[in-house]
Amino acid sequence: DKREVSKLGRWKFDAYAFERRHGNTLLHTGFTIGSELLTEAGISNFKVPLRGFLQDVQKQYHRIPYHNSIHAADVLSSCTYLLREDRRVSRAPLGNVSRLATFVAAVIHDVGHFGRTNRFHVASHDPVAVLYNDQSPLENMHCTIGFSILRQPHSSLFKIPSSTEDECSGLPDADFTLLRR
Repeated sequence: DKREVSKLGRWKFDAYAFERRHGNTLLHTGFTIGSELLTEAGISNFKVPLRGFLQDVQKQYHRIPYHNSIHAADVLSSCTYLLREDRRVSRAPLGNVSRLATFVAAVIHDVGHFGRTNRFHVASHDPVAVLYNDQSPLENMHCTIGFSILRQPHSSLFKIPSSTEDECSGLPDADFTLLRR
C-alpha cells in the first residue's frame, strides 16, 4: 500500500501494523530506504545484493517478542527520519558513508538476539559471552553476523566489483572501513 510506504521515515510508521498486513517488514522497509541511500551515494546495480543482505539478515532475527526483525524495521524507519532531518536542518549534514553506516546499523543492530541481556550471557558463561571475552557480547555478535552477511557474494553491497557491469558498484576500501566503525 503506497500510503503505508509513504509513512516510512516518519514517526507515524507502524512497523507492527505493516507486518500484520504484508509480512517481511524488514525486507520491505530496508529495500525502500536502502535503495534511496545507495542511490544517493552513487552506488549502482545494488538491487540483488541489497535483497540478499536483507533476506539473510531477516532470517537471522529470532521470533521473539521484542528484538526481532519488525523492531529492526521500526528502528530503521526512525533512523531514516533522523537522517532526513539532519539533511534538512544541519549546517554540516552527514555524508553518504555515515548515512549508509546508519542504515546498516539500524538493520543489523539486534540480529541474532536471543531475548536475554548481556548480563545474563556473561553470568551464565554463555558461549557468546565467552567468545567475546564478556565485552559487550550481544553487540559484538550483532556486528559479526551483519558484516559476515555483507561479505557473502550474493549480499555484498559494498565491495569493489571485479569487472562486470552488472555487479554492485560498491565502496572504496577506506570508505568501507569507515562504515564498519
